[in-house]
Amino acid sequence: MKYLESTSYHTLKKLLLFILILFTPSLSMAEHLAGGEMTYTCLGGNQYEIKLIVYRDCTDPFSTGLDPANYTDIIIYNNQNNIIASVPIPDPITTLINNETVGNDCLELPTDLCVEQGVYIFNLDLPPIEGGYQIAYQRCCRNPSIINIENPGDWGSTYSVHIPGSDEVNECNSSPEFISSPPLALCIGDQLNLNQSALDPDGDSLVYSLTTPFHGAGNGNNGNPEPTDTSPPPFSLIPWEIGYSENYPMDANPAIEINSSSGIITGTPTQIGMYIIGIQVDEYRDGLLINSIIRDFRFLVVDCNVTTSSIPLTSWYCNSLTVAFENGSLNASNYLWDFGDNNATSNEFEPNHTYPDTGLYTVRLIANPSTVCADTNTVTFPLYTELTPFFTAPSPQCISNNSFTFQGEGLLPEGSNFNWEFGTGTTPATSNQLNPSNIVFPEVGTFPVSFNVQFEDCDETFTSSIEIYNEDLFPEIPSQTPQCFEGNLFTFAAAGTFPAESNFFWDFGSNASPQFSNLQNPEPVSFSTIGEQVVTLNVLFNGCENAVQQIVETTNQINPQIQSSPQNGCEPFTVEFSSLLDLNDFDFVWDLDNGNLSNESNPQATYTEGTYDVSLSVVDLNSLCEGSIILENYINVLPQPISSFSIDSDSLFYGNPVQISNNALNATSILYQFNEGETIEEEEPSYIFPSIGEYTISQFAQNEYECADTSSLRVTILGYSHTFWVPNAFTPNSNAINDSFYPIYSNVKRYRMQIFDRWGFVVFDEEGIQPKWDGKDQTKNAENQKSDHYTYLIQYETLDEKVHQVRGTVTLIR
Repeated sequence: MKYLESTSYHTLKKLLLFILILFTPSLSMAEHLAGGEMTYTCLGGNQYEIKLIVYRDCTDPFSTGLDPANYTDIIIYNNQNNIIASVPIPDPITTLINNETVGNDCLELPTDLCVEQGVYIFNLDLPPIEGGYQIAYQRCCRNPSIINIENPGDWGSTYSVHIPGSDEVNECNSSPEFISSPPLALCIGDQLNLNQSALDPDGDSLVYSLTTPFHGAGNGNNGNPEPTDTSPPPFSLIPWEIGYSENYPMDANPAIEINSSSGIITGTPTQIGMYIIGIQVDEYRDGLLINSIIRDFRFLVVDCNVTTSSIPLTSWYCNSLTVAFENGSLNASNYLWDFGDNNATSNEFEPNHTYPDTGLYTVRLIANPSTVCADTNTVTFPLYTELTPFFTAPSPQCISNNSFTFQGEGLLPEGSNFNWEFGTGTTPATSNQLNPSNIVFPEVGTFPVSFNVQFEDCDETFTSSIEIYNEDLFPEIPSQTPQCFEGNLFTFAAAGTFPAESNFFWDFGSNASPQFSNLQNPEPVSFSTIGEQVVTLNVLFNGCENAVQQIVETTNQINPQIQSSPQNGCEPFTVEFSSLLDLNDFDFVWDLDNGNLSNESNPQATYTEGTYDVSLSVVDLNSLCEGSIILENYINVLPQPISSFSIDSDSLFYGNPVQISNNALNATSILYQFNEGETIEEEEPSYIFPSIGEYTISQFAQNEYECADTSSLRVTILGYSHTFWVPNAFTPNSNAINDSFYPIYSNVKRYRMQIFDRWGFVVFDEEGIQPKWDGKDQTKNAENQKSDHYTYLIQYETLDEKVHQVRGTVTLIR
């Protein structure tokens, strides 16, 4: 890679400084920190597990390592930033991670690069207090080869975390924790997709951002800070080198950025070197910020090998369905082949694959799959065990001047031999070109043509035929009505008999504009002279042609037309007339046979019964051409009936009929419609409305000419008040006095009466206008019932169709 060729002096200076310090043993006793972070987990009962992770460059031969004896204590502050406790750092769990990258197997790391990870875990008893706790660990020093901060060896690190107080949360909180370790190396020029997300055990909302890391302790006491070297919150920030900031901490284009929701870092590094980057994760609960953790880490950007994937194979003809693939990849050790055949794959260097059938296949080879520097090459190749030549037969041509061109198609590998056979008497009779032309056939008829292709062991022939004939062309030009010279504009269309694919050539003469056209239906044509104009149409198809002529005329006369909508109707009959001429170009004189003349272009007139003549005279204001037309008996107006009726009352009680009297004139049929949709075809019907309310009665009167008229009246149907009285005793002793039991009522249509004995059995059940109980049991051969109390249930319907129910007892006395 050639990034140094375009590097500025300032950037080159930083790169040389990085290389010098990276590969030169440190003369300082300071420990070269690579980064760190601090998190915690709530264990319950005011117990917290604190986790401190420290990364250091272990290439320094004078480094003091991760031994806790060489490290200062962890300090605990209250919300007043006062020290309330100092905790000795415990023994770490150490891990060498010098081979860990961002998943790029082809990354070329410096040979002596070494990073050691120390994980320090200890428990604290922290009872709830207002404002919570700030836990911090401060240390010196950073790697002097870092290029994005000023004098990096003079600045230390602070790894800190906040435990919210009782005024911030109601329950014990656990901080978020990064899911994966930071990458130790990135590829220059690589498009990053780096996951630096965290997981919160409490389900709190997390927001990610880039930030400026904290400064820690100075370079005293061999990197171990004295109490006077440490500083309480708020912690100071490291100073960025000119050109860098927390939002642009690395040379990159596009600049690296972190997705605030996912924690994914994107961007493309453009400069080799070491960079300090701060990744902050804010923890929100119910919209309130309760804690933040910061990963302070140096990112190493190096040059990567370029892996190149290559598949030399481009075609496979006239062989078996088993294809032997060749691999021309560079700088790769692992491979993944996708043969484009139902997800068939292989990890071999140069595999053989058997396909189920011939066809066009797309093969993909990935060199170093699943790595950052992976490279992919895709090739689509034809796989055929035999050739399939073909050609599309040209369209038929006329015998005169026939000349054909053929185009060979199909599976035609490079280097194939071609052999065309056109038949005896054809000029030429054969050809070895792929696309032969100027092939002339001697006579009318159908001729076979063969196309043969030979390639290696393949030899295939395709045969089709072409047709030579005399085409029957019988074009016509429809006749045209003469037009006045001024403003003439003729529309032409080719008619007659000819194939749909025919070609057309119009010649309208030297006095026409336009003079020529090759459209079947050309644009309108105007003529510059008065008189007869000769129009010629020539139709051509496959070398055959035929021509026809037509005469059109321009004149100084006008032939106006009259249109109306409609011409026949019932009186009073209103008609709108049209001349189809432009009002601005003509003067109009209309005689509409109504006693008046009109100069309007589209006049209107209303007629009574009778027959009327209409005439129109026009003058062209431009050419002064005149014209007239008269249409006799053009308008026919039929007599109109007059609808009229009356009712005996416009307010009736429910159940009473309304009586209709017909007063219509000149009507041969009468129909009445009531607003509930019922119709009656009588002249003077009576009608009972089904319920109370407001109703409309409409009369439709029509005469023998189907002319009609309509009129309407409103009627109100009033409801009744009703009475319904039921006696409480009767004496069925056949003395004609109180022998039956029945209700006394008014304005009731009908009722149903049921009688029950004291055991609930029905002894009487009838429905009607006036059912009566004679004291006998209808269910037992009309036996007389004894003196007793009986229950009755009566349901009745009033004249306004409402249903009522009464229940009671009646005493039968014998």
